[in-house]
Amino acid sequence: MKKILMSILVLGVAFVMLGSGTFSYFSDTESATDNTFTAGTIDIQIGENDPWTGSFQLEEAKPCQTRYIDFDITNVGMNPCVIWKHVKITAEEDNLQSEPEQDADGYNINNIGNWILYDLVVDGEVIFCDEDGLTLRDIHCMWMPLGTLEPFGEEGDTMHVTQSYHLKPETGNEYQGDKVTFDISLFAQQRLGDGPQQKEGSKKLFLDDKSGEPDWYFIADDRWAILDWTDGADSASLYLHGMNSDTTYRLITYTEPWPGTPATKIVDVTTDTNGYYYSDSVNIGGIGTYSGKIWLVLSDDHDQGDNKMSAWNPTEYLFESNLVTI
Repeated sequence: MKKILMSILVLGVAFVMLGSGTFSYFSDTESATDNTFTAGTIDIQIGENDPWTGSFQLEEAKPCQTRYIDFDITNVGMNPCVIWKHVKITAEEDNLQSEPEQDADGYNINNIGNWILYDLVVDGEVIFCDEDGLTLRDIHCMWMPLGTLEPFGEEGDTMHVTQSYHLKPETGNEYQGDKVTFDISLFAQQRLGDGPQQKEGSKKLFLDDKSGEPDWYFIADDRWAILDWTDGADSASLYLHGMNSDTTYRLITYTEPWPGTPATKIVDVTTDTNGYYYSDSVNIGGIGTYSGKIWLVLSDDHDQGDNKMSAWNPTEYLFESNLVTI
């Protein structure tokens, strides 16, 4: 009996050992090797130049005579990028002195930038035209978004920019021979960035429409606004162009993150029957110094009591082209 029990015990242990060694599970192993993370590039080329060198000489201009500066911008980088343009007047001077100018002003007037009309066209889309009446002085030190460029080799990787400069028809003899010198700067940044830094002395903000979700690209067209202010002043100039007719808009500001609390009203303005509005004395007082996003929205879409958006119609709004401090 003892031998039988011992045999059964040994056999049971053998079965246990056999069972533990024969079970298997289906499996598969895959490996990814040599993994890398490479930063993309943001790089633009102007015409055939990278970096951009040289200058444009618009000489012997006369009233009603137009001079052009045009160029192609190509995204030679790997990522989509948004493009801005900036014009800065660096000097205004008599330059050549003629007898008619001496008779007119004695060589004392040097502000010809106020008399040079400025037009801007991007890929055939008119942004500014003669009828808008904007001068070189009006756009001085203002970043203007031109649109978006796709990565090199893809459709839409180049944009053509045309600018025209011409003296107003009524420009008088006091401007004969006068000269203005100005710099043109271009800035490229990946999408959803804050835009170029506000330059020292810049007190202008360009507001433009955007494409909406998911990219929020600037749209090059004739719907825009310009806010021009002086630090510490209670009033500013505001110019709305190409908006809905007879419509009340509200300029608001808020600090990130969205939805921004509070989203504060700055001022309400109402367009005319052509969708335009202009005033050099809109009241921006009472809000103090602030730094944040500035939008032009439909007045009906903003709850002033709760300081927040009560509706959302982004195709009807204009958005800041870059962050500024007012």
